[in-house]
Amino acid sequence: EEKISLILKLIIAPHLQKDGGDIKFINFINGIVTVERDKETLANAVSYYFQQKGEAFTYRCINRLDRDTTGLLILAKHMHSASILSNMVQKREIHREYLAVACGNVPLEGSIVAPIARVDGSTIERCVDEEHGEYACTHYKTLLHKNGYSLVSLKLETGRTHQIRVHMKHIGHPLPGDF
Repeated sequence: EEKISLILKLIIAPHLQKDGGDIKFINFINGIVTVERDKETLANAVSYYFQQKGEAFTYRCINRLDRDTTGLLILAKHMHSASILSNMVQKREIHREYLAVACGNVPLEGSIVAPIARVDGSTIERCVDEEHGEYACTHYKTLLHKNGYSLVSLKLETGRTHQIRVHMKHIGHPLPGDF
């Protein structure tokens, strides 16, 4: 409970972007696991936050972010809003745009269409796999080149696990720290 309380103080309270109505937005900071069996998760921290406020809350996260990613998470307050939002995601009515730093001078703009699959023997790592992969499309626009790196705006047409890092590596511009 001590670590949940710490997550609550550092992450939830100051980063709850909209508190009220049917939807809640959390400005997610990297390094926190969203959902897992471990007790030190965002799901447990959010549940604890609402418990402390005396409000009933079931964790219904509409979108996912990788552990090392920051950005807004959309939480549905009840089943009805979760259903509407999930349907919007399925129809691609909720658009996801990310900023990333990539190695090298990324071309000014383009689209990466390359199927993504799990690396054999891994439950986490992903790669481009023309034979077994699922369709994945990322549109990008380079905003800045500086000191051998590029700041890139990326819009996902699909939402495969590790899609940005896999696609950027595929075009020869991995994210710093990736191999």
